[in-house]
Amino acid sequence: MVDKLSAEENEQSDLYYLLIESLLQIQQASLNDVGQVFDFFGKESLKILGYWPREQPFPVYFNVGDYIENIIEREIKSRKFLSKI
Repeated sequence: MVDKLSAEENEQSDLYYLLIESLLQIQQASLNDVGQVFDFFGKESLKILGYWPREQPFPVYFNVGDYIENIIEREIKSRKFLSKI
């Protein structure tokens, strides 16, 4: 997800720290909570990278995976991986 949404030549320290934080959360999360970490990471990534206004809340039934797949115009591989565990 990160490599598809961000430009390689631009330093994204906020995104890097979000990624580290999310990986640590996944390491400590139960299998039931991994999807919530993915959802949080996706939404925050959209805000950091400018795909979503920082101050605008997400709709209640917002599907971050579908939204990101629409932006990158391809399927997110991590979604398949998460569904298998």
